Order: sequence, then C-alpha cells, then structure tokens
Amino acid sequence: MTLPLNQICFLTLPNTSSPNFVLDTMPWGDKTGVTLAFYTGGKTQQWLIEAADPGTFYIVNQEKSWVMDGNASGEVWVSEKSAAASQVWFFDGLDNGSFGIRNKASGLNLWGSPESMQVQVNIFVASANTWNQWTPQTQLAHAVPANSPCVLAHYSNPNQAIKVLQEQNTSGLGLASYNGSNTEYWEFKDAGQSFFYITNPSSGRVLDGDPQGNIRVNMQNAPGTDSAGYQQWFFYDWKNGFYKIRNRATGLFISADAAGKVGALAINGNNNDQLWVYDQGRIQIDLNALGKLFPSGWNKTIDGGHPCAEYTSSDSKFRSKQPSWTPSANGGGTAVMQLDHIRGGDLEKDDHATITVNFLPTGQVYNASLEWSLGSSWAIEWGTKVIVEIEGVIDDKASSEAGDAAVEIADLLSAGALAPLDPLISKAASAMTSKLISSLFSNLNGMLKKELGHDDGGRQTFIAVVTHNMNKLSNSMAITPALNLPNTSISFDTAAFPGALYNNLLAAYGSKIEPSPIQWDGDHTTYYNVKEIYLDELVYTTVRTWKPDCSAFPFKQGLYISTKIDLKHGSAAKDGHFVVMIGVSSNGKLNTAQASLEYPPPYNISSYLSPLFIGLDADSQLEQDLLANKPMNGGPDAVKQNILAMLQCIRTSA
Repeated sequence: MTLPLNQICFLTLPNTSSPNFVLDTMPWGDKTGVTLAFYTGGKTQQWLIEAADPGTFYIVNQEKSWVMDGNASGEVWVSEKSAAASQVWFFDGLDNGSFGIRNKASGLNLWGSPESMQVQVNIFVASANTWNQWTPQTQLAHAVPANSPCVLAHYSNPNQAIKVLQEQNTSGLGLASYNGSNTEYWEFKDAGQSFFYITNPSSGRVLDGDPQGNIRVNMQNAPGTDSAGYQQWFFYDWKNGFYKIRNRATGLFISADAAGKVGALAINGNNNDQLWVYDQGRIQIDLNALGKLFPSGWNKTIDGGHPCAEYTSSDSKFRSKQPSWTPSANGGGTAVMQLDHIRGGDLEKDDHATITVNFLPTGQVYNASLEWSLGSSWAIEWGTKVIVEIEGVIDDKASSEAGDAAVEIADLLSAGALAPLDPLISKAASAMTSKLISSLFSNLNGMLKKELGHDDGGRQTFIAVVTHNMNKLSNSMAITPALNLPNTSISFDTAAFPGALYNNLLAAYGSKIEPSPIQWDGDHTTYYNVKEIYLDELVYTTVRTWKPDCSAFPFKQGLYISTKIDLKHGSAAKDGHFVVMIGVSSNGKLNTAQASLEYPPPYNISSYLSPLFIGLDADSQLEQDLLANKPMNGGPDAVKQNILAMLQCIRTSA
C-alpha cells in the first residue's frame, strides 16, 4: 500500500469483534492526548502525513495542525511542530498492506487497545499483532447501497419473526412485521465522509437523533448547520453481515427492544438489539443443496428439459421441479416451486401445487401462498381450482392478537410447515391457521368425493409433501455471509421406528398383539393390529404404516415428520387411510400434530382433516378429536401409537 502523502486520511486499527477504530485526540491533563475512537469524520480524527527526513514522516492532526509526539514512557500526544525526533515516525510496510508506525526517538511502535481505547507506544514490533497494524484511508470503506430503496431488518433469533424499521406516524418509529408498505422502505443518501442520511422515499423524512437517545423522523436540515450531524449515520460492518448504525453527532447507536421501541443507545458490546441488516441480493437459492434433500436428487427433466426430482412418499409418486428465484429490492427474494402428484404418467391426470415463498434478507419467510389444482383419472379435464393465499397484511399493531395471528398464519402454512419459528403460538393464530388449512382440505376432499369418489391416500399425502418441500426450500437459501446457527443436530432414526412401534403396541395390548416384532417390508411395515371397541366388544383391526418422511425446519429449529397408515378392509380399493403429520422442536419435543382421514365407498364417512393441535399433549388432543369425529376401526389409537413411536426415534445432540 502506498502512503497517501499530503492527503487528509484516517488512521484505522482493525479489530476482529467490532468495526475498525480510528486515531483521535482528546484533552489529557495539560496535553492533548491521542486515543482510539469510533469514526465520526471530524477534524480531530483527520490526519496529514508529511515527509520529514528521508524515509520518515510527520503525522499532523487537522484540528490545530499539531503533530503526533511520543516518549519512551509510552505516552502519545499532539504538540506544536518542532525539530524533536520524538515527532518523527517511520511507516514500516507489512505483508497485509498495513503499516507499523515506529517512533524515531524511542524506536517504540504505535499501539492501540480496542478494549481500553488507549493509544501508546511500546516495544512490540509492528508485526506482533493487529493492535500495531495501522491503515491510512482517505475514506472508510462501506457497502451501503446509496439511493436504492431497501428495508432495515432488525436482528432476531432464528425462532423469532423478523421485524423491520417502520415509519409509524408523522414523527415516530417502531418495528413491525414486513408487509411491503412504503413506510418500511429507506434510502441511504450520501452526506459525505461515508455518512448517510436515512430517508423514507415516500414521506421524504429522515432519521433524526438527539443527545437524549430519541430517534424520530423529520425533514432534512440544511447541510453544514449545527443540527445536520444529528441526521447523519455511519454503518459499521459488525458481524455475520449485520451492521451497527451510529449517529454522527451523539455517537449513539440505533437500537430496538423486544417490544419494538426504537431509540439510540451507547455501544453495548455485541448486543443484538443494535444489529441491523439491509443487504441487497444477500440470499439466493442453492439448487445443488436443494437437490441433495431429495432421495435421488434432480433425477428427471420435464417441460422441455426443466430439471426435477421424482420420488415416492408412502405408496404415491411425486415430482418437485427446480424452483425459480426473483430477487427483491429489500434484499430478499421470491421462490416459486411447482409440485406434481403423479397419477398415471400423463400431466393431465396429475394433481398440481405451486408454492410461492417470499424471503427477507435474513432468510426468513414473511409471506407464502399455495395454489392447488386437481387432475382427472379418466379423462383430460381439470378439476376445480382451489387457491389459498396468505397475504402479508400485518398492520402497525403487530403486537396485537390479530397481528400475532397473521404472523403465525404465514409461519404455519401447510399444516404447520414453519411452526417452530415462533414457539409462542397464540390461540388466535392456531384457530385461524387450522380454519385456513381445514378449508383447503375440505375443498379438495369435496372434489375427491364428488368427481372421483376414491383416492389411494396420495392426495392426502400431498399436503405433507407440500410441507416437506416448504422446509427443503427454506433450508436451501444461500445466505452471504452465512448465519451462525445453533450448534445442535436433530434427526429421525427411520430404521429404529418399526421396533419402537412394536414395543409400544406390546405395552398397550399385551398378548393381544402379534407375537413377532414389526419389520420393514419394502417401504412399509408388516401388518400389525390395533384395538377398537365394536358393539361393546374388544376387537383388533389390521393396519400397516408406511416409512415416515422427514424434513428439517429452517434454522435447525426442529423436524417435520409424516406417514400414512392404511386400515385394511380386504383390498387396496377398500382400505382407509390416516395421514399423520407432526412437528417437533429442536429439543425433540412434540410441537404440533395433525391427521387427515379418508375412506372410500361404500363407507359413509366424509374425508376429514383435524385441527392443528399445538404443544406437548398435541398427540392426546389429536386422538380425542379423531375419536369424537371419526370413531371407526381403531384408527385414532393407531395414530397415537405411531406418533409415540416417532417421538422415540428422534435423535438430538448438542
């Protein structure tokens, strides 16, 4: 690196846990001492490197045109220029492009401590550590997308809904769930020396601070006025792609608490309340990673060469096409993925689903929609189209019951696909979500009964397949830089499942159960028996369970597991089906449970989808609901025993 001689520059010191510090001055007894400080761009931080004797330099501070001085005791200050050797410095070039700054008189190196913010000279050689490595910069580097609207998303833990900075009235600010309104978009306008005005392009107002730590929105003051600095902000590249945003005049950082209150606070280490992200194009789909989540990867092509994955779930075939990706102005993007339930090889006979998922820059879902169309098994004709769309209609009252419910509806699309993103699920959210999904399934099952009269359970399995694809899509977001996720793992032990199921049945039924352990027979278990009461008699119904499918929730927050249970009635055409769907949290505990039921003619039993039950007793709630609504052939108890066996096969590690 070439020294910027006779140019105003800032002498920066790198630090691994926070942004670079710069050399500054401050009163120190009867002297003006040299210290470290956060960047403000003021004259006390501006330095001029002037040539002295050959190979040596003066370092001139621009406040009083005094030069840096040091002594053998380690003290560093600025004083009027003289011929003293203590005011003359060597710049020793280092391999990484920075410099060691060495005093001519004492031979000691300039050294800064980010912990104490002190600056000294000592005996450490320039290459000893980063505390001795200085970089002269005429303007500090930044990556703010000037004059391009984007959101300012607040840092949140992976199991919390993302919030963004929002202009909430003529002067106020707050956090809210993203809904794409003009109040949530900001532009960064250059204010000079790497500072920016943070402007709402719709209202024209800018973020404005004061010494008391308040932040509001006001019209922009004229540059150069005493109040201009309160409206100018510097973005520190902090960690993992997040930034801390500091006010030029007050030195305070934009913060937000759990209640969504926005204000300015002094630096507080790595306090997450002060972390923000705005990156554009920060995420995209990693198609290779997504392909690896299917059993045989992208193993087929369709529609003129479009890559897709074909696979089996229970005894039904499905197809997932490679999704499209459209980046958005806020730094996130939209993924659209098409799925097929394969029903004989002709696309006209297949059922189709399209999932559209909108992501924020942090990789979290804020909006999703599902479109489903039903194919025909005997002719080229389309069934009625069912569309269920979840709009991001969160208003300013995001903390209200209605706002919470709307957030949860988005998180719980497709039978709880993203339920663990927020473990504090409100009753209102649960009720609204269950109503939404039940409405979808009621329409689909109504078409089944009216148009086809029978299904092998594949259409019921399709809702679970959609959910698994939602999870796989969310887990395939390539986020740059990568998020620091919990150092834990959770998995499902498929091979152990038959034995766990058999032991549960043996404990529940004793000698009434088959004497040999249940085994895998291809992709399903051997037949086994479950109890039921028929005409006040204890009888046993023959059933089988298909090998469960599993997908991970985003951000390592748990698993989603599904399976199909066949209730035997003499032939495949007469079998009934339960499709069981559960979610478990990252600790392996039950989070959600749901099941659907379908019986073919001649049984006079309507297809049914249970509500989405929440909590550790969701299996018991589900069993009671199935008993109350569809009591027949031991199905409810089979569902319970299968869920218990699933939970026993969860493996977790820290």
